[in-house]
Amino acid sequence: MRPLQMAFPMGNEPEPGPVLYLACPLTSVDEMARQLVDSYCTHICTTVTETTRDSEHPWEVAVHAPVFWSNPARGDERTPEQIYQLNSHRVRDCAGLIVLSIHGGSTGIGQEFAWAFALRLPVLFLHQVNEPASRQIVGTPGDLTVAEFEDANGLIEAVRHFLRSQRAVIEDRERRAAGEAVKFAAFRALLVEAWDSRDDARREQVQAESRVHRRRIAELLESDYALGMASLSELTAFAGALDVPFDALAQPAQFPDLGERELIALAQVCDEYEWPGSKALELEQAARMELARGGIRRLTLLSPEDWLRFDRNRTGHA
Repeated sequence: MRPLQMAFPMGNEPEPGPVLYLACPLTSVDEMARQLVDSYCTHICTTVTETTRDSEHPWEVAVHAPVFWSNPARGDERTPEQIYQLNSHRVRDCAGLIVLSIHGGSTGIGQEFAWAFALRLPVLFLHQVNEPASRQIVGTPGDLTVAEFEDANGLIEAVRHFLRSQRAVIEDRERRAAGEAVKFAAFRALLVEAWDSRDDARREQVQAESRVHRRRIAELLESDYALGMASLSELTAFAGALDVPFDALAQPAQFPDLGERELIALAQVCDEYEWPGSKALELEQAARMELARGGIRRLTLLSPEDWLRFDRNRTGHA
């Protein structure tokens, strides 16, 4: 039976809380190693669920594990392009990465590892005692925890320690990601405007000049979060080919102010539910960031009920 807090990769509903991405070798794994990987991944997922649920102050963390959702050995028939899109988007939306290295890992794990470090996510790298971790992996500068394990008990203890030590960072990921995305919103709008104004011939020229793949261009144009995971070299090349001034990225984000009726409704809900001033400021900032990103299209904030709904949607609690 799968753990209760596994994340569904293609769902449209927001996750109830932070999501950890569980990377492990999939493609070049023999049958004996595959059984071991499945067992260890199940232990990891169950440990995440039980550790967070049974905490003195319970919290929710889901796990996205490709070994269960997009494993070719289980009959998954997605194309390479679809797998790249699924996994890159999932890492982009996650709050942390757990890497299970068995028989040296895989090239796919290496790419997921690089994505996570580009986003400054906390990473737990697990390897068996008889398989030393790559010195290059261990030497990577970033929020990296390397743990060796001999059996399932050692694996479980390493995951528990990672969750407890990184709780604040994991829970804060959504807020930090939203703030970072807003910083890219204005710059992305300039890129979209410049791209849309080009005909097909000029777009081919931009692609050739920047050496950024057409599918990658589509990713950069569709999401503020994708810009955050892009390299500086990639962004400067693409922006330069479009004649978009790169210094626009350095401009401070402008958050629209809330109206008087919205602020009154916020004050009312804070009084009614005895929310502290810190939460009122947090909600106001979150609402302004959503407005700057073009969000809240169907949700008004003119009543205490609107603010309650906004808070629940933002935190993922029913």
